[in-house]
Amino acid sequence: MGARRERGFTVTELVVAVGMAGILASVAIWEIDRLLPEYRVASAASRFLLDLRTTAAIAARTNRPVVFRVETGGDDCEIRYVIQQDTEVYQDVCLTEELRGITTAESLDPIRCQEEEDLGLAELPACTLCGGGSIVFLPTGQIIASDPVGETIVFRSADNRLTRAVGLRAGGIGRARLYQWDGARWSCR
Repeated sequence: MGARRERGFTVTELVVAVGMAGILASVAIWEIDRLLPEYRVASAASRFLLDLRTTAAIAARTNRPVVFRVETGGDDCEIRYVIQQDTEVYQDVCLTEELRGITTAESLDPIRCQEEEDLGLAELPACTLCGGGSIVFLPTGQIIASDPVGETIVFRSADNRLTRAVGLRAGGIGRARLYQWDGARWSCR
């Protein structure tokens, strides 16, 4: 009978396996680093939209107006919003602390996607909330905005690869939605 070989790896096999794992890890880190700014912008817009809808729900549930206040350019937080009813603060969110590398973008075209254009809806002004502002949500679902058409905020990654906006239409029942800039025009999300 022949000698039986012990199971295990040779040093060469281990070096090759560790080298391949290192290459895969470096590619994964590079890809995550490349996608992180886009994720942050998309997350900021989604979080902002969700909290606008939460504000409307609080107003309906309590049957009293609720204020959604945006503050920009602060010393401790570049983009902050507060959801408040009288003296009670429901949320105080610093987006730039949670999602580093996002900024607002004021110099884009007014916001309206093809679907809204087909319906004859007016354009939303680009980034009315970029300098701060407040929206009052009434229990009826209506909003009081500084602009008669509605309010918007535009988020952009620091490297300018992704731009998303959140728009809230005034008049009747306030409707919030996401928009994405493709470099030439806005599309509804």
